[in-house]
Order: sequence, then C-alpha cells, then structure tokens
Amino acid sequence: MGYRTYYTLQYIDPAGDELPEGRQAEIMAYIENAKDHDGWPTYEIDEAEAKWYEHDQDMAVLSKAFPDVLFCLHGEGEDNQDMWETNYFAGKMQYCEAMITYAPFDPAKLKEVR
Repeated sequence: MGYRTYYTLQYIDPAGDELPEGRQAEIMAYIENAKDHDGWPTYEIDEAEAKWYEHDQDMAVLSKAFPDVLFCLHGEGEDNQDMWETNYFAGKMQYCEAMITYAPFDPAKLKEVR
C-alpha cells in the first residue's frame, strides 16, 4: 500500500529574484527527461500526491545539475503532523520539520459564543 505524501516543488534564485522563464523551462525539460530515463516519478512533482521514497536522491541529482538554483521541496504526509521542507542547493540539502505552535491563552481575546 505505501505512505502517500503531497509534494510541492519550488525553484528559486538564491538572491531572491524570480528565475527567468527560459531557466524555468530548462529545469522542467530536465525533469521531464529524467522521468523518461532515470526512474523519476512520472507525475508532476510541482504539485502531486504520491509515493516518492527516493526524493532526496532525485533532488540531489537535480540540484547538482542546476547548482545556481535553490530547490525547495515541501511535503505533507498522510499523518497530519508530518509536514516538512527540504532545501537543495548544489547537491547539498537541509531538512526542516514543521513546528506546530498554538498561541497562549489570552483572557482579553475571549468572545461570547453565538
């Protein structure tokens, strides 16, 4: 059966600028080619729910192919607390788990229930 995760992929200029359309097209063409030849998932990874157990390895290869681009892969798993983002840059990665917090109780914010 397997564990499904909802993935969202962004590719960003590390300086904060938007990537030129031509560069975005280059990345998408690389991913499409990898789907056909390198065992990448066949779905659209820019927004997809799937089983993609090799995402770290695949994204490392992608980030090495485009070492000037920052890739951010966001994942939300079947478990409602399984949320994370992993950033990939020049073949390296940084994994970040979501931190879920709630505001402290504030009596000044109490309202009548209707």
